[in-house]
Amino acid sequence: MRSGIGTLVLIGLARTIVGQGAVEEPASSGPTGSGTPKLEISSTLLDFGEVWQGEPVAGQFTVKNVGTAPLTLNVKSTCGCAPATLPKSELAPGEQDTLTITYDTLRRKGKASQQITLSTNDPDQPTVVIHVRGSVKPLYVTDPPEEGLVFHGLTTDQVVTRKLRFESRYDGPLYLKLKEGQDLGPFEVDFQAIEAGRVYELTATTHPPLKEDVTRIELILETGLERSPQLKIPLHMQVRPDVSCRPKVLRATRRSIAPIEQALSLVYRADRPIRIKAVRPTLAAITWQVQEPRPERTGSAWMEQIVRVKLPPGSQFPEGEVVIEIETDSTDPRYQRFKIPVQVVEAASATRPAGARPDLPAENP
Repeated sequence: MRSGIGTLVLIGLARTIVGQGAVEEPASSGPTGSGTPKLEISSTLLDFGEVWQGEPVAGQFTVKNVGTAPLTLNVKSTCGCAPATLPKSELAPGEQDTLTITYDTLRRKGKASQQITLSTNDPDQPTVVIHVRGSVKPLYVTDPPEEGLVFHGLTTDQVVTRKLRFESRYDGPLYLKLKEGQDLGPFEVDFQAIEAGRVYELTATTHPPLKEDVTRIELILETGLERSPQLKIPLHMQVRPDVSCRPKVLRATRRSIAPIEQALSLVYRADRPIRIKAVRPTLAAITWQVQEPRPERTGSAWMEQIVRVKLPPGSQFPEGEVVIEIETDSTDPRYQRFKIPVQVVEAASATRPAGARPDLPAENP
């Protein structure tokens, strides 16, 4: 079976105590005579067969300590899954837990072949693998073939429209509709049936002013199907600040014996130009050169102004804080000053920090 990618959720271990009588320990079972843990698990396979996208899938596994010493457990998944609650760190002799595993069929379609690894202190079973297998049939395909709608690199006042077309793959009619009462944040959404029961179109438009941040919203579509009642369509938006300075931190090495050259980049919208007015390092040994603005890249709607910075040898840095302040002529108070700290690290291997451009000179203007 081909390997698929899925999302599993380990819903934790619900502890129960088995039996009321005392557990008799052998006189000498282990190197210290304190007993030996022994794992007993009800099954090592979750095979959910063939299901439609969005159908719930879950399996329960009984994990029991049939040994004579505490049993420790640790759970890991091959697909980045995580327990909803941490498992009990030890199972006493005679104690058992229930491990529940769910598979996310809403976002993961096709073949599933995942593993949950149970690590223990049982000397005979240090690791036990639980296999998760099955197949998820998609309810629909999209054009373009994306999981949702993505809006990248926007400005705060930008209006952008994206569309996603849905075509049913269900055995019968698939009547999709937008769930009422959803908070869709900065998006205005329209969902229309092109061919009822088979073809639909989702239209999302940004609604300024937009927040300078990454926004992710899950739009819910109702299907009318009992086993798969909802679909979740991600809307992802990234809005850039009108002005930014990068990197956020410069780094120097305490043991360096030569200056290190780096670059700071002030990036701003081309339709709202600004300029650097002054550069003020708190350490006099730091030198710099401000260059003329240029497009961030060919055809870009963003400009950048580079500050070439030369950091002195590490011995010239004081123990206290060192900061480089950049002042601009922006009319927005948020963008008038940027303070870039210089961190001095001790590691001898840190020979060149991120952002260094050794081929370019740096000097005072």
